[in-house]
Amino acid sequence: MDMRVNTVRVDLSGVGFKPCQYQQQEFVARFLEVSPADLLRMQWSRKERCLFLKMRDAATAEHLVGVHSGRHRFPDGTVHPRVRLSIEDGTTDVVVHDLSELVSDLEVQAALSTYGVVVAISVVRWAGDTPYAGIPNGVLLVRMVIRQHIPRYITIGGEETKITYDGQPKPESSLLSGVFYSVERCLATIRDCFNVRG
Repeated sequence: MDMRVNTVRVDLSGVGFKPCQYQQQEFVARFLEVSPADLLRMQWSRKERCLFLKMRDAATAEHLVGVHSGRHRFPDGTVHPRVRLSIEDGTTDVVVHDLSELVSDLEVQAALSTYGVVVAISVVRWAGDTPYAGIPNGVLLVRMVIRQHIPRYITIGGEETKITYDGQPKPESSLLSGVFYSVERCLATIRDCFNVRG
């Protein structure tokens, strides 16, 4: 199966209407600040209710997503959900929360390889508007091709960590499912402590 390359998906599914060409182009130029020199193709998908922007290179696509995802509403000034941008290359950004510096990238890769193919691991740092800008904050961003859903909590390098990503199934909210979830986590901890598989 072929995949799009250097393409950003601009999700407008939360908008209750089909934006006209002028609105699409104005949003891309004015809010996403994409210049014609950086854009190779702009396509509206009626079926998926999103714009696909093919950028000139991967760095430009990643910069666009990093700077603008979740920062704008469409149309501007409305109560519609914030517009999400994502790289359309078959990968998903998986956020690994609260790991200490004692857990290596190799341990993270080994643990997540059970659920798919790990493409890249990057360290998330405090934002530039804080006194601690640039210092790692204990969160990892793992780009991977997910083959099966990852549980919300897993153990990596002996530390329990929370996993979040777009499209992750939500846990059921009933009391009984919470009990089963707690038992499942308890069993996983016991297996990890005693190196039991199964």
